Amino acid sequence: CRGCCCCCRRAEVFKNACKNTPQQEASELRKELLRVSENFVLDSFMGFAPLLAQPRVIAAGALAIATRYIRREMAIPELCGLLNNADASLPAEKVRHVVDEILNVFRTKSLAGSATAAGGAAALAGAAGAARGLGAG
Repeated sequence: CRGCCCCCRRAEVFKNACKNTPQQEASELRKELLRVSENFVLDSFMGFAPLLAQPRVIAAGALAIATRYIRREMAIPELCGLLNNADASLPAEKVRHVVDEILNVFRTKSLAGSATAAGGAAALAGAAGAARGLGAG
């Protein structure tokens, strides 16, 4: 995370969006960035990312998504490039590929969650109707 905070401080978009100094903003983001990126790393294990890349590339991808999630003004391609600038062992193309894989899992989970919620609401409505029918007889 230290590398990403350093990258963010160098990004012009980040600098322009800061209310305080970039160093203060980056250090304030650190705890939330760690929490959110951990969730995206866990999502990565529900998809193909662990089969496609080294753990450090997966971590970098999760960090890029978390940064984008928290700070909407920073684009994923820019974040992948910044991570590559901070660490040459993180090729932007590979990080971007991992980002796409993690986002596929995130979208699938979101769709499954909304389908389950819709199905659950329909099931509750059906059960309520059946309960009314049983009580009426």
